[in-house]
Amino acid sequence: MGERLEKVNATLLSILGTTLRGSWIIPEALATVTTVRVAPDLRTAVVWVSLLPHDTGLWPEVVSKLPELQRAAAHRLQTKHTPKLSLKQDTGGVHAQHIDRLLRESR
Repeated sequence: MGERLEKVNATLLSILGTTLRGSWIIPEALATVTTVRVAPDLRTAVVWVSLLPHDTGLWPEVVSKLPELQRAAAHRLQTKHTPKLSLKQDTGGVHAQHIDRLLRESR
């Protein structure tokens, strides 16, 4: 991955994380932008979001924030084109908890 692409990924991560944190008003859950992967042509980006607790059924609420996240990226990102964002749910934390539980049970 090139230096420019890494910089755009990091900048978008910061912009989107701040935007999501500022607009998330559901006290029983925490939504965090964990990773951003911008395509080499800078036209699209996949935004990975972790939702804790995972099984709250609030993923549609996160998805409803996509237009707000897109606007924030367009407003603050200084590139010729703003990548079209798509959201994916990051379940890595849930998977890690499951493995940890299995390891504890096997002792």
